[in-house]
Amino acid sequence: MWIGTQGGLNKLNTQTNKIITYKSDVQDQATLSNDFIFDIYQDRNGVMWIGTAGGLDKMDPGRVPFRNYKSVSGEKDGLNSDKIYAITKSASDKDGLWIGTYNGGLNKFDRSKNTFSYFKHDKTNPGSISGDSIRALYEDPDEAGEVLWGGVAAKGLDRFDLKKNRFRNYSYDPNDPTTISNNTIRQIYETRDGMLWLTTPRGLNKFDRKKEFFTRYLWQDTTYGDVIQNLLFEKTVEGKSIAAILKVKETADHTQSFELQKNTPVLAVALGEGTGQMYDYGWLENAEGEKIWTMDFKQSKHAGGSAKNTMQIHQLTLGAGKYKLRYVSDVGHSYQNWNEPAPVNQNMWGIQLFAISKEENRRVTQNINKIIK
Repeated sequence: MWIGTQGGLNKLNTQTNKIITYKSDVQDQATLSNDFIFDIYQDRNGVMWIGTAGGLDKMDPGRVPFRNYKSVSGEKDGLNSDKIYAITKSASDKDGLWIGTYNGGLNKFDRSKNTFSYFKHDKTNPGSISGDSIRALYEDPDEAGEVLWGGVAAKGLDRFDLKKNRFRNYSYDPNDPTTISNNTIRQIYETRDGMLWLTTPRGLNKFDRKKEFFTRYLWQDTTYGDVIQNLLFEKTVEGKSIAAILKVKETADHTQSFELQKNTPVLAVALGEGTGQMYDYGWLENAEGEKIWTMDFKQSKHAGGSAKNTMQIHQLTLGAGKYKLRYVSDVGHSYQNWNEPAPVNQNMWGIQLFAISKEENRRVTQNINKIIK
């Protein structure tokens, strides 16, 4: 069994449980290009192809341990990125390998000629690949090797019609629950019924290719509806909060000051502990120390885990001026010190404030009272 890690390539003997580790050595070109392994593919001849953070590596049984393929500036038929995310065979070309890269688009490797060709996003061509970072690949045997599926980072799922040399994109739409739940795909797998299963940071998706319909399987982290949860996920990934007090531990009393230059619609998001009343909670103050908004147990919803894990989301518009975000906690049941099951989204234990657009504000208004039962 071959296992790729961030610290090298491991070969596990399942009979003896012994492990042989292969690591890179900058002084030896016959070693791995890099110790960070993204993907491993074994071809029909038993040759191992390893996607690393430093290039594409070939491990041919009975020969020099590794041969490295790296990008070289100015080389027209060479690999065009050294970060290799995904590798799969070409069903229609016995010598072809499809290579998903970071920022280099989709590469095709001709093993008989040792040459690479590639497909990159072209903003003037709507039929080009949707992005240049390819996280997952799957060639569809049901369509005689004429269709390649690609998970494009932050862009969704691409269908590549090899005959027509044209890409079609399927991406997340916050207002359409039949679209994919998130635009970053990590794995693509086909089941016997012809369905494609896609793993994302926002759950598992089943894609019916004939109906072009996605079914989402999400681990609900709150009882807020799907539209709200997706918006929160987007804001958290962007990491652009106006102010935040997060991962709060016990007996805390935190303050974070901030200033706004203009009227700003905001979304306050707070996670805390409450049973009838709040014990770990946050609030917002103006420059005079007056409370503008406080987390309220009666207005909160379950945050997953223990029944006392609560979450509240609140919309408001703040004028230009100075403000303070506050959070306090009591003894016990706090970040990394849970005395009952933790909330699913532990890192959000605390309070944070996000600026939201008019469209995002509309989405929240329409969906904030819709709950998952």
